[in-house]
Amino acid sequence: MAAPTPVSALVHSSTLVTAGIFILYRFNKIITASKTIQLTIILTSISTILIAALVAIYEHDIKKIIALSTLRQLGLIAMPTAFNMPILTFFHISIHAIFKALLFITRGTIIAQNNHNQDLRLYGLFHTLAPINSTAILISSIALMGVPFLTGYYSKHIIIT
Repeated sequence: MAAPTPVSALVHSSTLVTAGIFILYRFNKIITASKTIQLTIILTSISTILIAALVAIYEHDIKKIIALSTLRQLGLIAMPTAFNMPILTFFHISIHAIFKALLFITRGTIIAQNNHNQDLRLYGLFHTLAPINSTAILISSIALMGVPFLTGYYSKHIIIT
């Protein structure tokens, strides 16, 4: 989906992700009652994580990379639902929404500073031009990566282990 950066921030941080996961969240009892459905969700989640990560490696558009990161997170967020951990699903989706919105908004300002160019190959030295934005991007990125003792670590560690 191509949209202006504020719209992308809204769609990828909350609306798109929350709608799909909310359905899984609401049908948690039905999902956990069937081992086939649980296995299907787990396999779909793992394949979503792997494919989105592989496609993001070869992408050059910064907004598409962030969108693929959202898709990868979507796979990760669906897993606790299959393992009957709906509170963890809600916790991780809340963390994801906050930090992904911050990532999109800060990237939007950098895109605007770069004459609306989204090609990552043409970026350079933005940490000197926009140190506050660069710091916000760094904080949101490492929080979403699951660096120990930041918010993403606590939810991802439980999901993976």
